Amino acid sequence: MGSKAIRTCISCGSEKYKNELLRFVSVDNEVVFDLKQKLDGRGAYLCFNKECFNKATKKNLLSKHLKIKTDENITFVKLVKQVRDTYKRYLYTLMRVNITSKNIIEGVYNVKDSLIHEKAFLCLFPSDISNHSKGKLVNLITRKKVPFYFLEDKKSVAMNIHRPIRGAYAVVNKQLALVMIDILEKIKELKKWI
Repeated sequence: MGSKAIRTCISCGSEKYKNELLRFVSVDNEVVFDLKQKLDGRGAYLCFNKECFNKATKKNLLSKHLKIKTDENITFVKLVKQVRDTYKRYLYTLMRVNITSKNIIEGVYNVKDSLIHEKAFLCLFPSDISNHSKGKLVNLITRKKVPFYFLEDKKSVAMNIHRPIRGAYAVVNKQLALVMIDILEKIKELKKWI
């Protein structure tokens, strides 16, 4: 995704670097979000903003640009959910791989220890973390000025990353933390759109 090639948003006509736009392709006559911009075939690009998504779905621009013959237009909600869900799957893949490689620490005690020793660059919590654990960690996170986000519930997170249930996660690799924060911010923004 580091390409310096210029592409045009099919909705607003803005020209931007390819990696600043979202790419969509046709797979089996369906519009598919190409997160890594590596899928074969003709691509259609959109800016990451609600107005471009809205115009693209209202005017059926993705299907037209990708030359998809279908009776059903892709709706705004369906497109937003597809992009959001793709980002979520990617986030969980990053978590699964990086827990194994020790770039992410799991468990409330270990996360607390990484915060105390200033090794954490990002903290992640399941939405149903206990109030006791949350209180302990959020106070420490606030003092250490470490960004934090809430994920789905413990069981959903564990299932998605194929790991045991844990109450907290800390990212101890700075580059990985920046990538994950970008993804988490995009997920948060997409949730606001629908």
